[in-house]
Amino acid sequence: IINDLKDKYKNLMLIAHNLKYDLKLIGLLDLFIKENMFLGMNCEIKMFGNVNYFKFAIKENNKTINQIEFLDTFNYIKKSLKDISEKMFPDMHKFASNEDYELEFDKWNNYIKKNGKELVIQDCKILYELTKFLQNYDKIIYGMSNAQSSFKTWNIKFNPTKIIDLDFMNLII
Repeated sequence: IINDLKDKYKNLMLIAHNLKYDLKLIGLLDLFIKENMFLGMNCEIKMFGNVNYFKFAIKENNKTINQIEFLDTFNYIKKSLKDISEKMFPDMHKFASNEDYELEFDKWNNYIKKNGKELVIQDCKILYELTKFLQNYDKIIYGMSNAQSSFKTWNIKFNPTKIIDLDFMNLII
């Protein structure tokens, strides 16, 4: 599916909440950590840990002609989708209990096998609403993480004279 999307769209961003889990579930996590290629694209950015973000691209003459980014909304809001839905989108409900989110990987997979379709559909709806909210919230200039977002927002909105040049900070955040 990802390969078909890559061929159809030149700039593709795939968004997940808890990207580590999703990549592990579909068998890509180890590949992304160990390898520097994916679907014929070079890995340009590999962030794994408290901030999860991967960027793969094909370049010709130093110009990006095709790229895939994997972004984790957990980089911004370290809460379960259940908590997010209760606080931000009260009309949407989750039917997984808080305890279910604490299950180990194998037990969680068994839970998903039992309740999978409904759970995935609900999570996708919540993730869609969260992403839409983040895109429309113009008080923040988003980066790959809260830290980078803070620097970008301060640098653009509150550092107009560029007394302090923080652009280099984007490379390390």
